[in-house]
Amino acid sequence: MTAVLTPAIVPDQVEDLRHLLERSDILAGILAAERLRGAALAGDLSSRASGALVRVVGEEGDYLARAGAMRALGGVPGPAIDAALLHALRDPGAGIAEHAAWALADRPAVAEAVGPLVGLVARGGFGAVVATATLERWMAGGSTRTSREVWVAIASAEDDARPRLVEVLGLCRDPVAGPLLLSLVRDTGERSAVRVAATMALGRFPGRPVRRALRALEGDDGDAVVRSAARRTRSRLSPPARARGPAAGRGVGVAQVMLQGQLDADLTAAGSGDSGGLVTLLVNLAYELAAQPGVRQVLTLGRERQGRAAGPSCGPEELGPSSVLARAEFGPPGPMPAAELWAHRVEIEAELARLLRATADIDVVHLRATDGGAWAAMNVCRELALPYVFTVAPDPHAVIAAAERAGTLTRDSLGAADAAEHWWFRVGLLGELVAGAAGLAVFPRPGGTRRLSALVGIDLDKRAPQVVPEGASLRAPRSAAADLERVHRGADLPPVLTDLVAAVSALGPQRRGLPLLVTAGRLHPVKGVDRLVEAWAGEPALRDAFNLVVVGGDLRQPSPVEQVVLAAVHAALDRHPGSADGVVMLGARPHLQLAVVLAAAHAGVAPFLGPDGVYACASVKEEFGLAIVEALAAGLAVLAPDDGGPPTYVEDGVTGVLVDTTSPIALRAGIARAASLRVVPGRSARARSQVAAHASLTTMAGALTELYTEAART
Repeated sequence: MTAVLTPAIVPDQVEDLRHLLERSDILAGILAAERLRGAALAGDLSSRASGALVRVVGEEGDYLARAGAMRALGGVPGPAIDAALLHALRDPGAGIAEHAAWALADRPAVAEAVGPLVGLVARGGFGAVVATATLERWMAGGSTRTSREVWVAIASAEDDARPRLVEVLGLCRDPVAGPLLLSLVRDTGERSAVRVAATMALGRFPGRPVRRALRALEGDDGDAVVRSAARRTRSRLSPPARARGPAAGRGVGVAQVMLQGQLDADLTAAGSGDSGGLVTLLVNLAYELAAQPGVRQVLTLGRERQGRAAGPSCGPEELGPSSVLARAEFGPPGPMPAAELWAHRVEIEAELARLLRATADIDVVHLRATDGGAWAAMNVCRELALPYVFTVAPDPHAVIAAAERAGTLTRDSLGAADAAEHWWFRVGLLGELVAGAAGLAVFPRPGGTRRLSALVGIDLDKRAPQVVPEGASLRAPRSAAADLERVHRGADLPPVLTDLVAAVSALGPQRRGLPLLVTAGRLHPVKGVDRLVEAWAGEPALRDAFNLVVVGGDLRQPSPVEQVVLAAVHAALDRHPGSADGVVMLGARPHLQLAVVLAAAHAGVAPFLGPDGVYACASVKEEFGLAIVEALAAGLAVLAPDDGGPPTYVEDGVTGVLVDTTSPIALRAGIARAASLRVVPGRSARARSQVAAHASLTTMAGALTELYTEAART
């Protein structure tokens, strides 16, 4: 490829091509491809550069180069590019067809590509997600061929593919689609999933026949799931609650969206599945925001806990005055891993549009993730002309960089990893979210926005983001400390401590009375629980000094991701015989119970739990680290990642220890260092006072209110 890297190409494009084609830095290559795409969409990509990229698309081997070339070429007009992308669309290699489908979204409709894209939808997986989005964009631009192609495919498709194809049919803009959908809805012999998809799609076809059909379904259809879909679809066709715009002198109405995990007022699912610290934060933040004088209404949007098959919606849940938790109903019954949100993007959009249109008091939406839920919410905000605020974090950028540093991700393994994790798509989504946001929030980080800009490949200083220190509610730590005081005066143990004491007692008399090394959070590979177990189990001195307590995960019915982590934990214990005798897996616990465990780790419960424990977080990344802050508030010495948010509130060597958490060796040394801090006079009081002063949820709510008010004026 050296022949194409000549001064005839614009100098910065030479550099980007080198990153993409020659260098080993994966993240730099991905960001270079994004810059080349920007140049192409602006009409600035040189012909020499685009010619070189066309040749790369047809070559087998380097996934980074091929995918990046397609990403850039989407914005270059011409039949040669169409042909190259159409050829890649049929490539059987992992992720290549998905990238071709993604690149085609930047182009006018290519008639020859409609059939292969419909085929991708039928095959399912992430290819179906991207192909659906591309077809939708083409149809919005006036392409009318798709409905005929989709209808033919529906007739011959396998059962599991038909709902996806019906969903695409519902995105068509031509007059044929509506009657076809009505015929599916009225066919009581059709599978429930197909009828539900058709019913939801009718929300895009306002008109008297559709309304009559929905009323009939809602009134007497024998399928409860179809009735629920009809009810929700008919409500989408109702006029909006009111015209948008802040009410003068009444404060701003805010919606915060988090479709991962399970939200409920009591945080009963915290630490299970994808219900992590962010879920806990948003529920607590809802109370604090509603108390701000500049906020008149807070709407927190989560996913329906029961799933549609469980019957009628459980309805909104009050989170205090002027604060409501409402739930979007989508997907199958039961928990849904975050990775599956992508496949339900169209359905999520319908539900979010329904909820936001029905709510009179929302002026601005806050989005925080680069996942399928944020993608859907961004699209709905565009549709409703509703401004949104986005919290910028280097996700998945930090994960890619850390995996490459650790040697677990290489250019050779990138294709399989990207096909599984959709990293590249999420990098592109972050760029879209930033570009469309009415306001940006960033976490405090060492190096400020300059370092963050370099990591995400976007000059954030031009957008003047607001630095918003996230915070923790101090109610739970204070309540837990009071519970421990009562225990020490002779009161009965709270239920979670009864479980913990019983588990420690079962380890044997030699483990009784040892202090605790506690970690808490989701059982997800990014959280590094298996690395922490390896660090502790591999050092006899640490095993003899602490019992390791892991809080988090559904141990009875673990998700596929939780199963992977649990297998890695057991493998680490198997490598060190006898280490399993010092481990307690408590599983997921409601947030208030976790606070009690942290308080017990600090104060001890004689004669079973020794005092002066340590809290350890082994995450690859923590943009904030709610559990770390709560451990500091409980008085524990902490071990935390030396990157991201923790360095802004953990004093290394004073209130805790900062280490490279991707290394078991560094973790092992860090645990020992954190243990040595337990005897430092005044450490606990200093940690608590710093949390109260700098990591207060009230302070965070005040900063966000200013940002929301400004964004709502746009």
